[in-house]
Amino acid sequence: MEMKVIKWDDDIVGEMTEEEIADYLLNTTAYSVLPFKQKDVPGWAVPFATGHKYRYHYQTNIDFTDMKVVLSERWEATDAPIYMITNFTD
Repeated sequence: MEMKVIKWDDDIVGEMTEEEIADYLLNTTAYSVLPFKQKDVPGWAVPFATGHKYRYHYQTNIDFTDMKVVLSERWEATDAPIYMITNFTD
């Protein structure tokens, strides 16, 4: 199972039309693909640049009821925020 992440900053998608956004989402070269790491606590350990927005989804359909995000011990309260955006399908 892989997680796919694409940049979603306002200066990238803010002025796009619905059609341009659809094309952007279909552009497989615009994504970073993060492999799942099977360890004692399965998941992903991935750095994200602060001050940016990212849209993510999983390579395969998975059904989960919760997801935990843990900040690095290097994170400081003065760091810029990170926005993580995902779709919701019921």
